Amino acid sequence: MKRSNGEGTVFKNAKTGKWVAQVTYYQDGKRKRKTKTSRNRSDANSNLRKLHEEVESGFVSSGTETVGKYLKSWLENVQRENSENMFLSATNIMQNHVIPLIGRKHLVKLSPMDVQNMIDRLRDNGVGGRSVQMAYEYLNSAMVRAYAFRMIRENPCGPIRKPKHSYAKANPFTVEEVQALLKYLKGHRFYNLVFVALTTGMRPGEVFGLFWENVDLDNAKIHVKQQLSNAGGKKKIIPPKTKSSIRTVDISDATVTALIEQRKQLVKSGHAGSEYVFLGRNGASVGYINFQKIWTNILSKAGVQHRGFHHVRHTFATLAISSGVPITVISATLGHGNTATTLQTYAHAMPSQRSDATNAVSKMIG
Repeated sequence: MKRSNGEGTVFKNAKTGKWVAQVTYYQDGKRKRKTKTSRNRSDANSNLRKLHEEVESGFVSSGTETVGKYLKSWLENVQRENSENMFLSATNIMQNHVIPLIGRKHLVKLSPMDVQNMIDRLRDNGVGGRSVQMAYEYLNSAMVRAYAFRMIRENPCGPIRKPKHSYAKANPFTVEEVQALLKYLKGHRFYNLVFVALTTGMRPGEVFGLFWENVDLDNAKIHVKQQLSNAGGKKKIIPPKTKSSIRTVDISDATVTALIEQRKQLVKSGHAGSEYVFLGRNGASVGYINFQKIWTNILSKAGVQHRGFHHVRHTFATLAISSGVPITVISATLGHGNTATTLQTYAHAMPSQRSDATNAVSKMIG
């Protein structure tokens, strides 16, 4: 006789001596059973009621799927329904920050405390504020979907306050450090790459993904239309970070000279037909992960305190500000969506002009 959906029973396992609560239900037209074991009949009856509630509410889980396995399937859904940039960003955050910390936990057992502990550990490990915030946002999005499909009883991210992101103080290289760096790099295969990055403020991925077709030497301009991504350990050309990142950067005569020298270098190395402006030793595009290792060695030999290569961008912005370049021009050159972002990031580098303002107004009305 066919059991009705949610029908259950309690019995004692003769071999183990434990009490078993078991319900039968139908999912996708297939008959399934879910059981819970306990040491006594009273607990078994309580478990049976809980199982009935799960079936009636539509929540039925095997309890064996891990967070890591679920997040991989969630990323596949992100790839289908969102932009490539969104997918690569989510993949990077999940693989580097979320899955290593909570990936082995069972999905149905993930608790708000687990989520908070993840956030705290990311902060303790020195992960940037925005990355911590994104780890929470992406995990929350994944858990909302899991809850919608009745894979979990409740969203464990729900009770947790979203981490705040404050703009980190930039740590640029000093003029003396830049001079020491360029002095060491003279004749190095990456001199031109570093020089272009220092004099344009382009993001590392934008520099690594720069094609010759986007370089206009005659009019001294670089058209930033793409970047090279290293998400998931795979190099891939993708659109820039944001719409405002698509921009035209006016370059100096010195930068034009560096690019001309770079073209000569490619011809000399047998890569005259390369679409990439900058190549690694083996003729392949320059990947961020591998370049970071080279960069660390360069700084060490140049006697310069270590910072990540992205601090070269901060250096450009800071030196431009200290030289009196208008913040609107700097913001547009960096590809920021608005000047507020530039001000929040580099306000510390701006010379105080409060006394100038008060003196100017006083003279006007005095």
